Amino acid sequence: MESQRHDISQYYIFMLGDDRPVATADNWFQVMGLYQNLTDIGPHANGGAYNQQYTNAGIGFKTTSDLLMNYRYNEVRTLAMNLPANIGGLLLQTASALWYMYYGQRPPPIFPKQPRRYTRFLWT
Repeated sequence: MESQRHDISQYYIFMLGDDRPVATADNWFQVMGLYQNLTDIGPHANGGAYNQQYTNAGIGFKTTSDLLMNYRYNEVRTLAMNLPANIGGLLLQTASALWYMYYGQRPPPIFPKQPRRYTRFLWT
């Protein structure tokens, strides 16, 4: 979502596939891929079949990129959402649709005693 806000159309992914199976990984760098371990599952080792499997991160990345396809960030309408500091969000739009996106921010070091109120501006 922040890539949309900053007009970033591409970013670097550390590893396409995990370096090792999760059960034998020595550190988290070995399991940062969008696919599970790709060793010996490609077409040369499997009679032409591709047997790759997404990791949870891969599923999330693919789902999000599919959902956000063709949507563009609208700064004016995002600012009009009047979000408090503890709620992040933005408005994405296509020619025919609006998508309000909200996400939690880190809480302040000391929680307020009163709950925070949020009022959304409605477009007509």
